[in-house]
Amino acid sequence: MAFVLFLVWFKLGLSETMSQKQAFEAWTRESKEAPKVIPRERVKGLYKVAGKQELVALLDFDSHQALDEAISKLTLQREAGHSLKLEITPLYPHADFIEYAKRALEDNLA
Repeated sequence: MAFVLFLVWFKLGLSETMSQKQAFEAWTRESKEAPKVIPRERVKGLYKVAGKQELVALLDFDSHQALDEAISKLTLQREAGHSLKLEITPLYPHADFIEYAKRALEDNLA
């Protein structure tokens, strides 16, 4: 089965009701709980954005629906509610794009 690589950007907005301590506690809880929902083999990369309450993940799932269902089970998603913003972008290998570009040029589609 083919898998799709997704760039998932987690942006936790601090508000008057969430202190930095609470944000750190939320991130720490999530680091313990997330592997129960998203198996480690699905995580191709996980990075903290410097100076912001944001994480960027490269996740490998077999469908958009499977990703959506996994994300909805994350502790942070449930606890933070509207304070957590997600940006999700499906990706595919650059080499595949270059092959397409070559075919498009050969077929005068570009």
